[in-house]
Amino acid sequence: YLADGASGLRVVDISNPVLPELVTTVATPGAARRVSLGSDVAYVVSNSDVQVINISNPATPVNLGTIVTPGFAQDVAFAGNLVIVADQFHGVQVIDASTSTIVGNVNPDFIVQGVDAAGNRAYATAHGPLTQTQYGGQLEIIDVASPASPAVLGSWHTTAGGPTDVTVVGTLAFVAVGLNPPGNRSGGSLHVVDISNPANPAETGMVHTPDHPQHVAVAGSHAYLCDEGGGVQVIDISNPAHPVLVGAWNPGDLVNVVRGATVSGEYVFVAERSRGLVVLPAQCEITVPVLFSSIHATVEQNSVMLKWDLAADQPVSGFEVYRATPGSVERSLANHPLDSSAREFRDDDIKTGGLHEYYVVALLPDGGRIQSLRVMVEVRSAVTLFQNRPNPFNPTTTIDFNLPGRMHVRVRVFDVNGRLVRTLVDGVRDGGPNNVTWNGRNNRGMAVASGVYFCRLTAGKDTLSQRMVLLK
Repeated sequence: YLADGASGLRVVDISNPVLPELVTTVATPGAARRVSLGSDVAYVVSNSDVQVINISNPATPVNLGTIVTPGFAQDVAFAGNLVIVADQFHGVQVIDASTSTIVGNVNPDFIVQGVDAAGNRAYATAHGPLTQTQYGGQLEIIDVASPASPAVLGSWHTTAGGPTDVTVVGTLAFVAVGLNPPGNRSGGSLHVVDISNPANPAETGMVHTPDHPQHVAVAGSHAYLCDEGGGVQVIDISNPAHPVLVGAWNPGDLVNVVRGATVSGEYVFVAERSRGLVVLPAQCEITVPVLFSSIHATVEQNSVMLKWDLAADQPVSGFEVYRATPGSVERSLANHPLDSSAREFRDDDIKTGGLHEYYVVALLPDGGRIQSLRVMVEVRSAVTLFQNRPNPFNPTTTIDFNLPGRMHVRVRVFDVNGRLVRTLVDGVRDGGPNNVTWNGRNNRGMAVASGVYFCRLTAGKDTLSQRMVLLK
């Protein structure tokens, strides 16, 4: 069952994995992004809501209706008689599967993007900006034994980037981390979190990945991380304290990024943006040289800083650095090989408005060459809205935002029912860092009550929102 964007939900016969066949397609009101299977029912995240589709007969699925959520649905999980929805700014929605109605809600401080569920517990990843150049977030462990009053049992926090997805197996949670502000696409990571004590979850191990993890699937002793342009990263998790990147499948370009995967038997079924469903052997070809332990690329003002490290003591005589951009050939960035002691390289010859892909080649004394993983970084100017500071606040807070150039901007505050509370900016602002202060009053100058409010920034074609809490 493939959530296939504007095409809706596709039902594919995989009885012969080598020759998968499309059975039928169910149209959805909006772009289908995620799917979770219940008892004869598929729950599909479509547009901002969840579609309920009867799949008791896969050849003739029937759309039973829509579960309307107050926010913008991002992910869905099914457990027992409950449907758990990651509802972006509106937290985690708990839905009674028998009636398709929302019965409970939990609101973390950050934006909720991924969910999983097992037994009487739900697990949600939430993320948000910590600074103008760094995202962070958390894994929330939620008790849903009483669906009408779900309660957070404990949280695991990270500053390595924004968590995007979680898969729970037994007492371990596998968390994909890698969301960062525009311009900072320096690679991601998979974190293994021990959740045996839900009140005090603790990280046991982690491993870096080349790009931006979107989804993680786990089967046996391996995790399969959908790493967007980095392809499918295969990670040995037999020792949770030391997960190891042991293989990868990469579509080979900057366009065919992977979005999701599931494992069945000896095969991995991968959702790829342009080619649809791709079927891989569960043990993908090993492509990761053991010589390189890490490689990262970060945008620093008008340049890209590439850094790497080695995991082995094998002697090297030097390094070569290569870069590729869409529509261009790969080229070496240095006239001569770098010294054997080099562990970084700054690329000052970059252009904004696209992706840059880098890799490093280690030159061996015997003439051999070992290539690192490829890492991508996005170099672009973008409209950015940062988390207000402080948050929660009373009665004043500052809202920071960044503009790629001089343009008309509107900054408005809305309540949880979508009603306009205050217009803070409605005019032209210069490019670069900007900020505005809200004093907790509405357009009539009256102090508003404690509660949750949403700051909405509209600039050009972009509209961004942040959740704010006024606490008196």
